[in-house]
Amino acid sequence: MFRQIILVLALIASPAVHAHGMRISVTPAQDGVAGRVWYSDETPGAGNAVSLVDAAGRELASTLSDAEGRFAFSAVAAGDYAVVAEGEEGHRAEARIAYAPAAGTVSAAGVEDAKLTALLRAELQPLREDIARFEQRIRLHDLIGGIGFIVGLCGLLVAWRARRRR
Repeated sequence: MFRQIILVLALIASPAVHAHGMRISVTPAQDGVAGRVWYSDETPGAGNAVSLVDAAGRELASTLSDAEGRFAFSAVAAGDYAVVAEGEEGHRAEARIAYAPAAGTVSAAGVEDAKLTALLRAELQPLREDIARFEQRIRLHDLIGGIGFIVGLCGLLVAWRARRRR
């Protein structure tokens, strides 16, 4: 029994054990949606399949992410969508977006609203990606919670084995 606990603790502390997950960020673009795929260790999700799925679950379009993990879907109609990225070894990430195309009216300043909105979306996209990356980071309390979960399972196993011996 003691050997099993040591084995579990050795696996937890092993530097070779490194789990990571896929992350995705999606933002409105000039005439559709764009985004970026990356892994929790900050490496880009290059060459991953990315799909645009409507509210009914139908795949409307698909593409591959580029070397930086970026992707884009153009000519998207207004509506609610899911963007799904699938990578190697079963990695999968999904993000939802409510997309509304920019209006084509002219403001009082004589600037076309659609162009201004497109410019603002392009400028804000890196900021939105940074916020999404920050929100999806693994934090210390996540690690402590995971270790506590494993220790709790080991405690249940020890209690079960002790009760079985009686």
